[in-house]
Amino acid sequence: MNYYANMNSMWAGACKDLHARGGVTQSRAGLTTEVVGWCGTLNDIDQNVLLTPLRKMDPAYACAELLWYVGGSGAVRMLCEYAPSYKRFANPQTVDGVAHGAYGARWSDNPGFHAKRGVFSGQTQLDAVVELLTKRPDSRQAVVTMWDSGDLHHAIEGDVNDVPCTVSMQFLLRDKRLHCVTYMRSNDVWLGMPYDVFCFTSLQRVIANRLMALPGRYVHCVGSLHAYHSNFDKGFSLATAGAMGPAAKYSNAAHGYAIHALPTSEAAVDNERAIRESVTEGKAMVVDLGPGGLDPLSDAAILCARKLTKGAIGATATTPALERAWDLKYGGAAC
Repeated sequence: MNYYANMNSMWAGACKDLHARGGVTQSRAGLTTEVVGWCGTLNDIDQNVLLTPLRKMDPAYACAELLWYVGGSGAVRMLCEYAPSYKRFANPQTVDGVAHGAYGARWSDNPGFHAKRGVFSGQTQLDAVVELLTKRPDSRQAVVTMWDSGDLHHAIEGDVNDVPCTVSMQFLLRDKRLHCVTYMRSNDVWLGMPYDVFCFTSLQRVIANRLMALPGRYVHCVGSLHAYHSNFDKGFSLATAGAMGPAAKYSNAAHGYAIHALPTSEAAVDNERAIRESVTEGKAMVVDLGPGGLDPLSDAAILCARKLTKGAIGATATTPALERAWDLKYGGAAC
């Protein structure tokens, strides 16, 4: 088990392991360098944003992906506004397509969960996890799943453009801290890992707040940790040398970590949808995006607004980590 103080050191550690232990493996998308069976623990999920000029993480896309998850939709049009190439994962491969493996949709429409959804007070597996841990705080059964056994058929037939890379997330409430253990069957260090860890730890923070708990450790387990050779030399050698740059905490130092009432997932998604529609229709509007710097959902709405409107709305500052990621990606510009 590898332990890391922040996302910078976790990403650099994964790069080092690929260099030191990785083997060349063919895949359907080209040659990769791969480590089979990798696991790392992020000790402080308030430091979950990758901040390095070697891999300029797009904070607006990361936030859009988070809102897409909690929104529960499989339609890719939303994400294509932030990353047009995402349509390659849709069926059909257009902005009007649907992602077969969309996590948020599976949290509400997984057949086993859907059949019993009426017994829960909420509508998604995340809601059920909160209900379970509220009733039984010591439970080891608070698991949400992305993978379904039917995906094996699609993997054999190759008839969909994506199957879930993530199998499950387990939440454990111990000593008033919420820990999370994620298992991914496949994780690309360059393309996916920074966004996956950000989104999953953000969800961990949201659920911790709903439970009135503090955030605990985040454990990231991967079956195939890899990098495609087309990306392998884009700074990986510098990362192994430690040229990463400073980390930054997620939470605003003036607030610390605040346990408070979060805006609903529906409100955050509705804000993003209203912003996107106003931009598409060329309308000016005012949207209540929340205070910023306090929780992942209001921060996500602010970053999405800033990206879509080129700074026309959403000028509110978020947290130091997201603001630094924005500056690294866009050089302080509107987008």
